[in-house]
Amino acid sequence: MLNLLNRILLCKFLCIFVIKIVLYRKRKNNMAVAIREIPVLTGQSAIDFIDEAEKYSGRPVPRLSSKREAELRSIREAYKQFEW
Repeated sequence: MLNLLNRILLCKFLCIFVIKIVLYRKRKNNMAVAIREIPVLTGQSAIDFIDEAEKYSGRPVPRLSSKREAELRSIREAYKQFEW
């Protein structure tokens, strides 16, 4: 199980690394970066969103078990020691 998690996290890390390189190269060629619009809720959509948020705000927040936290800590330490 831990080996599978290590592989998944390594793949995720490598994907993020490649994406950053691609974005860096694109940004290097273009001085301006387009800013995307931020969607704003208005009207009934905003009211529904607030109602749902208030409805579910009292629910307990899921937490990791101590065993799972230890697994993730060991994975993080392994990545800190990983040499490129």
